[in-house]
Amino acid sequence: MPQGHSYSTEQVTAMKVAYLSYEGRSPQDIMQLLSLKSQSTVSKLKRIALNEGWLKPMWFCPDAALEAEIRICGHELISGLNERVKVLAARNRGPAPNRIHVVYSGEKEDVDVRLERFGPVAGEIVARIINRPTITTMVAWGRTIGRVVDNVQIHVHKQDGAGKTFAPISGEPLNNPDNGVSASDAAEKLEIAFGGEQKKLSLRGVAVRIPNKTGIDAAMIRTFYEASRSYSTIFGKNGLIETADVILSGVGDATSSKEDPWFLEAQELEELEGQELDKMTIGNIGGVWFAKAGAEDDVAEMNERSLGMQHRHIQDCCLRETSKPDPGGVVVMAVGKMKANVVARALGLVNHLIIDHTLAEELLRMPVGPMTKTAPTMKRKVNRSKKKN
Repeated sequence: MPQGHSYSTEQVTAMKVAYLSYEGRSPQDIMQLLSLKSQSTVSKLKRIALNEGWLKPMWFCPDAALEAEIRICGHELISGLNERVKVLAARNRGPAPNRIHVVYSGEKEDVDVRLERFGPVAGEIVARIINRPTITTMVAWGRTIGRVVDNVQIHVHKQDGAGKTFAPISGEPLNNPDNGVSASDAAEKLEIAFGGEQKKLSLRGVAVRIPNKTGIDAAMIRTFYEASRSYSTIFGKNGLIETADVILSGVGDATSSKEDPWFLEAQELEELEGQELDKMTIGNIGGVWFAKAGAEDDVAEMNERSLGMQHRHIQDCCLRETSKPDPGGVVVMAVGKMKANVVARALGLVNHLIIDHTLAEELLRMPVGPMTKTAPTMKRKVNRSKKKN
């Protein structure tokens, strides 16, 4: 337990009861998880929390040093998560996350139900990360981002917006209409929530990527899009992406994200058939794809054709923030054990990892040996577009 706090053991246990109650745990669950004598003990501790103001409509911890301990108290398998994540990050030759946040998402299998429980807690965490003076926050897209951004709005005030800039990290699919929240939508929602200067940086009308076709001049396409003030501000020379304080992103895996418009767009514009994208990649964060062994060159070329964020932008942001006492950096949010392989591969590029308990448990079950050297046999795909100058 962190040293130097002024709370008794009973008070700390009451904080844990407050947090588990806030997560929706039943008194019976709380009694078992905290090894309490009876449900009446749970009730007593809950009254203490209510009287102290630690359990309100939103859960509140009065001691920052205790918060991390209390947030994981409901998860039997989480005690080793910090060490496991450090090992996985080192395997990827990067720093371990500065903060790991685990959110109980309920016992239902339905991902939308889990996201409903994940959103409020993750939104509260993200609000604290980005609610600081003079900060540039880059935002991705997707269901997880949508739920979290909606809940960030609950925890901020319009007067908090001074000096803050919000910008999307990607354009929008040309051929696959988005049925969720785009990066431009998410950035606009955050800008409105904070009530700062309305910069209205939007990449609506900008393609996600350059098609992989013979004769296409990639440099010419990029020059064309730089005529857009928003695109130039974000991705042009000395663009916002080069010095971003925070990057907010969900996780796309090659199995559960197949109906995602950005997944479909990548598959179509890269002219990949059937399961080719699955065979080549583990998944992506913010549209930056991670290669399976044997497909590194193909995936690197595919990433180069993106008109949005690149791998170096993620890496640079993570490294800039990792040594700071109160870091921003790369914030990755994910729900569900199917995301474990992508999250494991992304570690080393992540400052804040916000995941649900099923994903945390799956990470603990993953082997921690060297990254696999085997790969499915595949025909190397030639980049047929002219590379950027």
